Amino acid sequence: MQTNQIYAVVDLETTGSSLTNDNRIIQFSCVLLEKEKIIDNFNLFINPGKKLEERIKKLTRISDEDLQDAPYFEDVAGTIYSILQGTIFVAHNVEFDYRFLNYELERAGYPTLEIKAFDTVQLAQILFPTLESYRLSDLAKKLAIKHLHPHQADSDTYVTAKLFLKLIRRAQNLPYHLQQQLSLMSDCLLYDTTLFFKQILAQSSQEKKLPADLLQANTLILQRPKYKTYTNEPLEYPVSAKEKKQILANILDERMAQFVLMNDVYDFLNSSSKKQLVIEAPTGIGKTLGYLFAAAYLTTQGKKIVISTATTALQKQLLTGDLAKLQEILPFKITALQVKASQNYLDLAAFAKSLQEPQPHNSRLLQMKILVWLTQTQTGDLAELNLTNHQIPLFAEIIHRGLDSLGKDNPFYSLDFVNRQNIKQQQADILITNHAYLLQHTKQLAKLADILILDEAQSFQTIALNTNKETLDLDEIKILADTLLVKMQSHVSLSFAKLIANRFLDPNDAKELIFNLQIVDHSSWQLRSLIFEAFLVRQVRTNDHLEIALTTNKFKGFIKAHLGLIKKVKKAYLVFEQLNWRLKKQFYRQANDRLNNEERQFFYEYFSLSEKLAEQMQQFSNLELDCFEQKSRFQSVWLSYASMNPNAHLRINFGVLESQNYLDPQIYSKFAKTLLIGAGMILPKDLAYTRKNFDLASDTDILQYPEIFDYQKQACAILIKDAPDISNCSTQDYIEYLSEVLIQIACNLKRQTLVLFNSLETIAEVYTKLEENGVLGQRIILAQGITGGVEKIKKRFILDKDKHCILLATGSFWEGIDFPKDQLELLVITRLPFQSLDQSFNKIRYQKAKWANQNPFTTIALPEALLKFKQGFGRLIRTNSDYGACLILDARIFTKNYGYLFRNVLPATLPQIKCSTSESLQKLKSFYENVEKL
Repeated sequence: MQTNQIYAVVDLETTGSSLTNDNRIIQFSCVLLEKEKIIDNFNLFINPGKKLEERIKKLTRISDEDLQDAPYFEDVAGTIYSILQGTIFVAHNVEFDYRFLNYELERAGYPTLEIKAFDTVQLAQILFPTLESYRLSDLAKKLAIKHLHPHQADSDTYVTAKLFLKLIRRAQNLPYHLQQQLSLMSDCLLYDTTLFFKQILAQSSQEKKLPADLLQANTLILQRPKYKTYTNEPLEYPVSAKEKKQILANILDERMAQFVLMNDVYDFLNSSSKKQLVIEAPTGIGKTLGYLFAAAYLTTQGKKIVISTATTALQKQLLTGDLAKLQEILPFKITALQVKASQNYLDLAAFAKSLQEPQPHNSRLLQMKILVWLTQTQTGDLAELNLTNHQIPLFAEIIHRGLDSLGKDNPFYSLDFVNRQNIKQQQADILITNHAYLLQHTKQLAKLADILILDEAQSFQTIALNTNKETLDLDEIKILADTLLVKMQSHVSLSFAKLIANRFLDPNDAKELIFNLQIVDHSSWQLRSLIFEAFLVRQVRTNDHLEIALTTNKFKGFIKAHLGLIKKVKKAYLVFEQLNWRLKKQFYRQANDRLNNEERQFFYEYFSLSEKLAEQMQQFSNLELDCFEQKSRFQSVWLSYASMNPNAHLRINFGVLESQNYLDPQIYSKFAKTLLIGAGMILPKDLAYTRKNFDLASDTDILQYPEIFDYQKQACAILIKDAPDISNCSTQDYIEYLSEVLIQIACNLKRQTLVLFNSLETIAEVYTKLEENGVLGQRIILAQGITGGVEKIKKRFILDKDKHCILLATGSFWEGIDFPKDQLELLVITRLPFQSLDQSFNKIRYQKAKWANQNPFTTIALPEALLKFKQGFGRLIRTNSDYGACLILDARIFTKNYGYLFRNVLPATLPQIKCSTSESLQKLKSFYENVEKL
């Protein structure tokens, strides 16, 4: 950085964040840096002339007593103004501190500051691109900077100064070419932050050599690819507990149940007898390390293994958690690889091209971040960037479209990330994927591995049913085709005719594109009319919204009767698609040289529409006779139509409604061995349901291990007997009741609380009630769909330093999410988790069950709700040192004849306390008092 330049690192604490006459500075802190060293610091409390709000006292830990003898801002404005003259102003979120300070200076009669200003938030986002959070306290923790008093200006300023010095050193160590790129692109940054990169470049040397692990390809600096370079010798599996302890001593508490699990997994995977095994492993047994240990030894014998888990987040957790620990201590190496779809990866050629085009500021900032990340990543997996906003248009340009989109003339062909992944997949010992990807790519994965391990198997059946749903919307095909045809043939704006005139578009190709799209347009609409006439015309008079299940034979008969028309649409679209692909390749090769901005924009819009049409036409293959017959063994068909809506679309839905006769032939049979392992998979005394649910043979072995937690001491369930009867009370009364219970908890129990709901709509209504009653001013309330999505609110809940959050959630929070120790102390289950009958998918499942003379409630709804309830309770106790209470606010657990089944799925040793709503708060307090004495 500039040798004699002084940097003033500033932080303010204020009475509020908005620039109004009411808000004032209460603390000013400044650290001065010169020659990359701290040379001085200043810290002032400032009297705001009014009492502080409680939330500000809690946030800043500054009291009214601290400020009562402090000077007013007018008394110190001159000193502050003088200190900052000639410096460069540096702040974490400079927009706030710089503007607020200028606002106060102006109010005190001083001129506003006109010094340059840098923002350390944006600098950290660029230079440390893979961090999960850029809050100052989180940065301090990640970068090993002591931060004694977050939200106190003197501590925050010291941390920001140390952070700024780390940012300088990080930027100085970047390759010279990358420093040049960042300097040229940095005009998008806040205030004068661009000067930071220009100063770095001015001090750098063009002679600087690239480190050995980097290479320059075209305009990009990349990590040099690394591939597997070793072969393991076969090793004997350590059967005895003594042998395991010697290997695992540094990463494992002694758990005999886990050792038994390891041996059971190894014996099954190494045997030549049965092909499937189910293991229900209770929370805390260490199931992941258990099956990984056994699987690792099998890799030394040449076995290749696919491990599938519920989500991409759990994939990452597997790779960086237990597997990383194992890698450190095992006497051999394992190559493990995360497997995802192509769109999760960066397309290097598309990204390099985007650097040459004009971009809005948020896209340019993202590009700078990616440029630095490319010097660190071996995978090119965009998830490493931990981005929460994927709506930036740049994403559509730079995500990978798959190997089919790569031409041999691609300048990054040999370095392409998806290409690298394919090579590494061939070499890997263990492939880690998620259930959704496995279900879509079973054949591909089965060619690479002998063994399938389904971790978090309790989610697999649900994901299998949800993944295998496709919808053919012939109305949408008509709308997209019409829109494209208008664009191609327009007489008032740019069209194909003008592109033919300037010789960019071949007239015969243009004619064929239009002709074949017209066939798709007219014939698909004709097909839609025939479907309506065959299946719906008699139904629309009596129903507002139709969900009609069709028998396989009936719909197959329709396909056979209109096979000529279906083939006509398919053939025409294939010709259109081939010509369109040729046009797209020509556009990307020649657009910059031969087309003006208007013409390029025409093609961007045209290709965007044609891609949407391609997405719709992918589902059209379900109408091809061979495809339909192949899937008809396990696939169902149903129609959806809102008859009272004049703009209603007729949708043909194809989906797997039951796992029977699907999971085994389509998934398990492709592998030599399949292990299903998880928690909350088995209903008490009903192993037959488990085998049916997972499509397993009646003689499949199921192993259950005993609970290892002392629920008698660690937990309790409080069951409310006078909660409203949900089936009889109004929605408003139900919302009022839930809100009142949560208000009492918020005001009287400072415990980290997770509240599980069945719908986002109920969360929204309860959150509004809590807001109206002032609860948001007393507690941090996180609400799914309101204060953020799943990952954002989960992260905020975990990172809450006071552990007094209340999280209102549904969906994935019922299962597979870990909140150990003090991250969760109170679990509230608002109602028994029966699935909604309003969902069309469930309506059709229930229709099909009735056709089979089954009771949909007892065969589908009840067992699914019991398993979800069991999994929901499983969020509470995750380690031997956890303690917590579960409050259940649904009286049906007592009043309905099936209520005892819900009580029975809870751990056998868990104390169950039956009480009224009015008594529940005292019961909770007593539990926490007693457990904390132990």
